[in-house]
Amino acid sequence: MQRLELSSVDGIWLDFAVHHCTVEPPLGVVLLVHGITVDMDEGGGMFVRLAQQLVSQGFDVVRFSFRGHGASGGTQQGVTIAGECLDLQAAVTAVRERFAGQRMSIVAASFGAVSTALSLSWLDDLYRLVLWNPVLDLRRTFLVPELAWGEENFGAVGQKCLADNGFLLVDGEFQLGRVLFTEFVHYRPLDDFHAADVPTLIVQSSGR
Repeated sequence: MQRLELSSVDGIWLDFAVHHCTVEPPLGVVLLVHGITVDMDEGGGMFVRLAQQLVSQGFDVVRFSFRGHGASGGTQQGVTIAGECLDLQAAVTAVRERFAGQRMSIVAASFGAVSTALSLSWLDDLYRLVLWNPVLDLRRTFLVPELAWGEENFGAVGQKCLADNGFLLVDGEFQLGRVLFTEFVHYRPLDDFHAADVPTLIVQSSGR
């Protein structure tokens, strides 16, 4: 694995990792897009294990951490959907430059599906898409949460904390700011996903 730094277009530095396979020619390159509050390892190192499996099957793999996550620049309260779209754009550009000519696929987990879906209109060279437990309805996930995890973090207590302090805590440790919650009203990633025609596999568990 090669650990690098990548700059988003607004100057935020992103932690960036490349896993090279030993197969020639590679079957393609896979970009892994993590969820909110975690980093490019994804929860419990899931993306590390996935990268190892994909490399063993003949794929190059790229992982990165969004701003405000992991070792990347920025702050937790500064995390926004617009910022994550810029970060994804930077990662895709790096993949296109480093692996020119290879077919690119994306695996996006949870909140990583938001920036991915919103970017599908310009990801015209995307070969395949996999969504793991994707967040595609922002209203029902964050604004009027329907699951226990959402109610615990974004319900009345969380909303009071957001109003009083300008942020709320997710799982008691990750600070999400009020600008992000303002964005939730305006973005509709599910509509963007439906408008795209990339072949997609959706894996949905019964959890949060």
